[in-house]
Amino acid sequence: MLTAENQVIVVSQPLNDNTNILKEEEVIAALEATINAPYEAYVDEVITDPLIEKLPTPGAIKSTSKNEAMGTTEFVLSNGVKVILKTTDFKADEISVTAFRKGGKQAYSKDQAADVLLMPLAVELSKLGKFDINTMKKYLAGKTVSLGYAVNNYTDVLEGGSSVKDFGTLMEVIYAYFTELNPDETTYQAQVEQYKPLLANQDQLPNMIFSRQRAKTTYGDNPLMGIQDLAVFEKANYSNMLSMAKKSLENAADYIFIFVGNVDEATLRPMLEQYIATLPSAGKASDYKVVTNIDPVKGKVEDKFDVPMQTPGTTVFNLYTGDNLEWNVKNSIMIDLMGDVLDMVFTETLREDEGGTYGASVSAFYNFSNNIWQLMYAYQTAEDKLERLEARADKELEDLLNNGAKADHFNKVKEAAIKQYEINSKTNSYWEGAIMSAERGANTHAGYIEALQSLTLDEFNKFLKNVYDGKNLIEVIMVGKQAAE
Repeated sequence: MLTAENQVIVVSQPLNDNTNILKEEEVIAALEATINAPYEAYVDEVITDPLIEKLPTPGAIKSTSKNEAMGTTEFVLSNGVKVILKTTDFKADEISVTAFRKGGKQAYSKDQAADVLLMPLAVELSKLGKFDINTMKKYLAGKTVSLGYAVNNYTDVLEGGSSVKDFGTLMEVIYAYFTELNPDETTYQAQVEQYKPLLANQDQLPNMIFSRQRAKTTYGDNPLMGIQDLAVFEKANYSNMLSMAKKSLENAADYIFIFVGNVDEATLRPMLEQYIATLPSAGKASDYKVVTNIDPVKGKVEDKFDVPMQTPGTTVFNLYTGDNLEWNVKNSIMIDLMGDVLDMVFTETLREDEGGTYGASVSAFYNFSNNIWQLMYAYQTAEDKLERLEARADKELEDLLNNGAKADHFNKVKEAAIKQYEINSKTNSYWEGAIMSAERGANTHAGYIEALQSLTLDEFNKFLKNVYDGKNLIEVIMVGKQAAE
């Protein structure tokens, strides 16, 4: 198939002091050595061993109740674990699961930041039982099963799903995460060594520089809210990460399990008794405390810096926050719509009138975890247009807050939100999120569509006039300068 003639070899390498530029004879020798090496036919390993060698005696379901408003069934198991089931027919062959507990980044100290940021990767590359990641891929070949571990800002989460026929395998994997998470530092280190050269190059890219600086400025140089750059990979310790992950999974009663999709109570009950009621548990949730504040900084902060670029461009990020609103569905809706309206305004002004950017990315939301609302926008422009666009953006936002939204903008975003709700509410992921939010103290579903449909322009504009007190604003601006040849 491959001959010594008619070949073109292209080598791409970064040009810097740390790179050994390959010579032609080195590349040719490597290719010839590869082609001429002896090879044996690949023999695929057939996995016949079970993931869980011996299952314990099943536990029991202590109580069952109905939540009519959410259309769910709730179980309390003999080991203290709470389980919520919502049976749907949105997708005929989908079962989704989320298991979450109070925790997240705020439960760790700043000196643990690197380990926290890479903990999900460490878990992914560890063994389940005696199966490493490659063996697990073979074990799951031909099956529709997925499960992943994440450390979010305020929660630790296991999230995944399966097809209907592979639901039993999904439950096995869940059980193994809690009981059979075992070290495989060799696989982890091998993966990290592959990442490091890529990260070393990415560290110098303008997008990476901006992301790192934006996180640093927004959260007051809190490393828990940083990004996964080369420095994080070099500092993280695999043993620490695995130990932290195992500790987060040692008490199943900390977690609430949510099952949504094409699974009924009769099917779920024996699965719960075998795989969830037998998980290690203290019988009740552990005490929880916040170790590190992970909120955005308060006050007015501006961070403007220059970066040399081959093709200069300027990036602007503004974040407005406030803690002056109580949580309720209507306030959450109006914060969302504020972002949607401003997005339309910026399209008409910054893009079309000024011609200074291809478009601004705008979003707003109420974070019920810390009772802080956020409005943020970002756009890219040229340095010579920066001052004009900043002034126009400030003017348009101030006009929106003081004078209110135009009727056509309000009607469009409200109609779009209603349509989006109609689509979202017929998906399993929507209900997973809604149930999880309700369990965390903020029912984002109850009364949502009624509040949205009844919202008037006058009510919305009165809200806008009082929402921002002018106290908290973070501005991060990266100005591209022509790099030296």
